Amino acid sequence: MPRYAYHCNLCDATFQVTHSMSETLSVCKECDAECESGGTLTRVPSFVNFTSKNIDKKQTSKQRVDEFISTARKELAEQAAEARKDYDG
Repeated sequence: MPRYAYHCNLCDATFQVTHSMSETLSVCKECDAECESGGTLTRVPSFVNFTSKNIDKKQTSKQRVDEFISTARKELAEQAAEARKDYDG
């Protein structure tokens, strides 16, 4: 089942619920207010959009992912070394 984010304009809460695509939520989970008639409960659009400005057109997706993983591993190793130094005193 899909997960949807809702925002209540009465209590200013944003929360997530899981329900079928054909259902809509009419009661706020935070303040228990009936929101259907007042239109105070709105579903927040949730989608992932990723764009990169520095994409090398000759580089494949696999190469970009491998490069990202390699960079992340190096950064993690540096952070681990720094943490060990801080821990050892």
